[in-house]
Amino acid sequence: QPGGVTSVFLRGANANQTMVLIDGVRVNNAFNNAFDFANLPVDNIDHIEILRGPQGTLYGSEALGGVINIVTKQPSGKPTGSALVEGGSDDGFRTRESFAGKFDKLSLSAETSYFSTDNERINSEFRDWNNSGRATYQLLDHLSVNLLGTYGKSHAGTPNDRFTNDPNDFYNTENSLLALTLNGEPAEWWNAKVIASHDHERGFFSGLEPNPPFFLGDFTELTIVDRDQIDFQNIFTIGSQHRILIGGTYDSSHANDRNTFGALDRTLDDRAAYAQYEFTPTDRFTATAGGRVDDYTTFGTHGTYRFGARYTTPVTETILRANIGTGFRAPTVRDFFPPFGNPNLKPEENLGWDVGAEQPLADGKLHVGVTYFQNEFD
Repeated sequence: QPGGVTSVFLRGANANQTMVLIDGVRVNNAFNNAFDFANLPVDNIDHIEILRGPQGTLYGSEALGGVINIVTKQPSGKPTGSALVEGGSDDGFRTRESFAGKFDKLSLSAETSYFSTDNERINSEFRDWNNSGRATYQLLDHLSVNLLGTYGKSHAGTPNDRFTNDPNDFYNTENSLLALTLNGEPAEWWNAKVIASHDHERGFFSGLEPNPPFFLGDFTELTIVDRDQIDFQNIFTIGSQHRILIGGTYDSSHANDRNTFGALDRTLDDRAAYAQYEFTPTDRFTATAGGRVDDYTTFGTHGTYRFGARYTTPVTETILRANIGTGFRAPTVRDFFPPFGNPNLKPEENLGWDVGAEQPLADGKLHVGVTYFQNEFD
């Protein structure tokens, strides 16, 4: 139901083994690695990109099952705006306002929305407020700066399982994201990008008596998580056949948790370097190879790799592809430290491979394909 925890599972991986990005910025919760799609503001989305299978080489931890990149709208024309009001059953109400426009070198887009419903069950009401905005400025012919900001908060009654009907538990969330991206081309053969971001999440669960069916006593938990990230990527294009990507990442996650049974306050840091080579001898064949090394302040270093190939047949235009790669999920603050976890944990790992074919039909308007994949989680 609206407000219930909403998870996405890719190729057999758990929800906390799927990386979620907004405009290339990681937004998985650093406390438990998960991302709750119930609080995702969909109003300002342009399109969604999905990479299936382990993607640890370019994206690091959490990309065991795959990567979901949510791309927000980028205005390209004259200023436009819209407003919407809806009403429905279970006291459902929604309002949404948006604006987008391009002014010479400056592009702006913004959305705000509010949604509420009482749902059908007792103590299952949901209230959700989201705001997002994006501004892009073309500083030079080959240099642009992009600023992305989101803020949202929600309240959800939590009646527990369908047999319990807890009358007064609830969960409140508040999250904000601020990301700055510099994208430039110092030369025709060199593209450089820097992304710096700060993500803040606050969650409060209240489980006061009565707590049917078995637990006696009050339980509350307040979790505050901050994540700072910097990612630097360079793409070098050498002729028409060779492309090399070289990058580095710094990620610092801090979590503070206070609940009825205990408390923890910890910080995890990660430094990573990665590279990928793409070879395209003809328009019909592409091969890639890449590797990455992450260095964590907790368990140490971890390496990942990925190889792939794609070929299009000349007569039938059938696309043939194959990939093999590894991914990992680093233990989170909650996994590591007492009173919840084990300080001796090592990363979860995944070795995955796939082969597939895709056939375009009806002048490319219809594609039919088949893929076989296998993932081994440890």
